[in-house]
Amino acid sequence: MDTAPDLNRRLESLLRFGTIAEIDHDRALCRVQTGKLLTDWLPWLSPRAGQTRQWNPPTKGEQVMLLSPSGDPATGAVLPGLFSDTHKAPSKQPSLHVTAYP
Repeated sequence: MDTAPDLNRRLESLLRFGTIAEIDHDRALCRVQTGKLLTDWLPWLSPRAGQTRQWNPPTKGEQVMLLSPSGDPATGAVLPGLFSDTHKAPSKQPSLHVTAYP
């Protein structure tokens, strides 16, 4: 049976902001730095990953959301794509669809 402190810890870990620390392109996995925690290798979410697949890996330093449905970051997945001071939005025009490449 879970204790109250354990439940609180797990609830606090359901959603966490972080940044991409490392990427393994061969395995399509990344590690996230969130506070003092550096996660193990986790998958990132993609718009399509079945018969139709899209490849657009996150980049080191990109801000992400770590999703841990069980409250355990070791079983989580990474939702990339949060703009930050380091990686700003490529446009301010709501009517444009913009993809910026390095």
